[in-house]
Amino acid sequence: MKKLAIVFAIILASVTAKAQEPVIFKLKFLPDHKYNASMKMAMGMHTIALRAQKVKSVKAKPQSTDTKMEMTMKFDITTGPVVPANSFPVTMKYEDMTMKMVMNDKVMPSAKNPLVGQVIYGQSDLEGKFQIDSISGMGANEQMKTMMTTMINKIQGQVVFPEHPLNIGGSFTQEMPINIPAGDMIMDMKAKMIYKLISIKANLAYFDTDITMKFDVDMPKNGGIKMAGNGSGKGQMIYNIGENYFNSMSQTMTMTYNMIMGDKGKMTSKMDMTTDVENVISRN
Repeated sequence: MKKLAIVFAIILASVTAKAQEPVIFKLKFLPDHKYNASMKMAMGMHTIALRAQKVKSVKAKPQSTDTKMEMTMKFDITTGPVVPANSFPVTMKYEDMTMKMVMNDKVMPSAKNPLVGQVIYGQSDLEGKFQIDSISGMGANEQMKTMMTTMINKIQGQVVFPEHPLNIGGSFTQEMPINIPAGDMIMDMKAKMIYKLISIKANLAYFDTDITMKFDVDMPKNGGIKMAGNGSGKGQMIYNIGENYFNSMSQTMTMTYNMIMGDKGKMTSKMDMTTDVENVISRN
C-alpha cells in the first residue's frame, strides 16, 4: 500500500511539473486556417462643458451631454498552404462594421463604413510577418489601402508577448493606443497594459489584464488646449496555445479627464468603456 502511494505521488509530481513548465507565447496566423473574428465595443460618456462668455457680467451655464456609442466589427481571415518561399497566402475580408451613436437621447446619423466588403490579399511568413499584395473592392484607393494597413497592424499588435518563456504567475507589460473623444477632437493616447498568466488548462492559457493610463497634455499650437486625466480597468484573455492565437479578450475601463480649451471654456468628462473580442479558429 505504501509503495502504491509512493508511485502515485511520483506520477502526480511529474504531471504537475510538466503542467507548470514555462511556455513561449507568440501571436501569429498559421497556414491552412480560418479565423472568424468579431468585436463589440460599448462606450458611455458624461460631459459637462462650461463655455466662456463674451460679456463678463453674464454668468456661464454648464452644458451637460450624455453620449452612448456602440460599435461592432466582423471579419474573416483565411490562410493557405505553405509555399516553397516559406510563406503562405492570407485573405482578409471585412464582413460588417457598424457604429451607433446617441447624444442626449438623439440618434446621430451614420454612413456605411467603406471598409465593409473590402478584401485584402497578402502573404505571411512563418514568423507571422504580414505583407499586403493587393486590395479589391469598391473604392480601393490609396487612402483605403492606408486605412486597411492600419487595421491589420492593430490586429497583429494587439498582444506582443515577450520572447522569453512565461511561468504561471509570470507577467509582461505592453503599451497600447487608445482614442479618446474630447469635444470635436479625437486624442491619441497611450495606456499601460499588464498581462499576468493565471493558469493553463486543456491547452488554453488564461491571462488577467490590468490597464492604467495617466496623461497631462499641453497643446499651445491648438488654441492653448490643456488636458489632464487618468483611467484604469481590468479584463481577461484566453489564449489557444496549439493555434498561436487568442480565443477571446475582454476589457472594461473607466476614465476621467479635465480639459481647458484656451479662452473658449473648459470641460470635464467621465467615460466607461467595455470591449469584447472573440475568434473562432478552424483548420482548412
